Amino acid sequence: MKYKYAGLITILTRVSIKDGVPAEQAFSLSDALLQRLQSIYTYAECLVSVQEASYKFMDMIHSYQYATKNQLVQKILNYIDEHIYDRITLADLADFTNRHKTSISTQFKKEVGQPIHVYINHKKIQESKHLLLFTELSLKEISGLLHYSSQSHFVHTFKQFMGITPGEFRNENLTYHFE
Repeated sequence: MKYKYAGLITILTRVSIKDGVPAEQAFSLSDALLQRLQSIYTYAECLVSVQEASYKFMDMIHSYQYATKNQLVQKILNYIDEHIYDRITLADLADFTNRHKTSISTQFKKEVGQPIHVYINHKKIQESKHLLLFTELSLKEISGLLHYSSQSHFVHTFKQFMGITPGEFRNENLTYHFE
């Protein structure tokens, strides 16, 4: 399990650098996390460390991704992250930013490279992956938490982004991680 943990840290370091995090910062976090291996003795401690490492890298990637965006887009990205478990509409974002829907849609697509609704779905699917791997919530519960109109809509959207169903994702990844 420790070897898998070290491999995960290596992958997360590479991904974070690819996503714009300065190499020295990514390697610094990597080194600190790898030093923890010496104090991990049980399977449960290793799982907790894997979760913490994943969240620390995701937070670091998240903060650097937004640093290059203009204030309006940063505000929208932060709103989406803070309200990932809510139903988020373009009207909500327009009200929040005090801008017209067309204006924020155009600016967002220009800065981020994709429409707001695609970005929101992508973030919700990313969150659902964590829920699938780190909780025992059912697909129905996850789809409800993330405000999909139905479980089938969630499954369809997940498959659209990931190429497999949420159930297949959970089975493949849990089998791989816990063999």
